[in-house]
Amino acid sequence: MAFIRRALRFTPFATENVGTIIREGGEELFLFSSDFPHPEGTKNPIQRFEASFEGFSEDAKDRFYRRNFEDLFSPG
Repeated sequence: MAFIRRALRFTPFATENVGTIIREGGEELFLFSSDFPHPEGTKNPIQRFEASFEGFSEDAKDRFYRRNFEDLFSPG
């Protein structure tokens, strides 16, 4: 299980309740992504994600939007 948390990340669709997914799976596993301007990317993916982040710390949001990507691709 530790390998999965170190080596894999997931990018939910903007239509999914990412807040619930992160609460259940862990803050370190999920990354922001969007397929904008395609229809499945929705018109405002950030607004949709933010709507599900009630009760999340700014640190948890920063992990989703930026740091988890940096951690996954940083050397060493």
